[in-house]
Amino acid sequence: MRRSIVSVVATLLAFVAGVGVNRLIWAPSEKNTAPAPRAETVAAVAAVAPPAVPVNTPLEPLREGKIIFDYNDDTFFPDGSYYIEGKTPKEFAEFSGFSITYYEDNDGTGGDIMFFTKTGETYDEVPVIFGWVTERRVIFLTAPHLKTQVEYRFDGEFIQSDADAANGTAVLRGTLTKTDGGRKVAQRVIRLRREQHAC
Repeated sequence: MRRSIVSVVATLLAFVAGVGVNRLIWAPSEKNTAPAPRAETVAAVAAVAPPAVPVNTPLEPLREGKIIFDYNDDTFFPDGSYYIEGKTPKEFAEFSGFSITYYEDNDGTGGDIMFFTKTGETYDEVPVIFGWVTERRVIFLTAPHLKTQVEYRFDGEFIQSDADAANGTAVLRGTLTKTDGGRKVAQRVIRLRREQHAC
């Protein structure tokens, strides 16, 4: 019995000693397993990496936009100035109207939508940065007003197909929205009459 216990202890000691020696001789250190990056690789990664962008880069407001005219100009003529029919809502007291102008130039077709505000006797034009005019719809979005930073959005539909025969009555109805700093501050459904541009 005593001999078997000594034999088991000796076997365990031999096993532990063997494992320890094996780790010291054969197991490489984990810190030294990965080769050091070559200087050429580091330089290549630095050349591909995008440059750092400053966090507080001020953006210039967009002052020019894209106006899309999508109608047959032989049968439909929406050019003119549009004004609110009746009393102007007090939340849009500064709104003076907007105009639609279509023309053909050397680059093809083009045109403008101009949005106007009035403070006292001073009129300001607020650039439209996107607009879409069809025989049924007028949609546009302005840039921020240079003085107030207020933006305007209009989504309307023609309620009379022959604007020339409207005789001063409303030809366009839609929703005018005013935002300040991205927050909606006013919204109203309005009706607009059209005055044709003088030749």
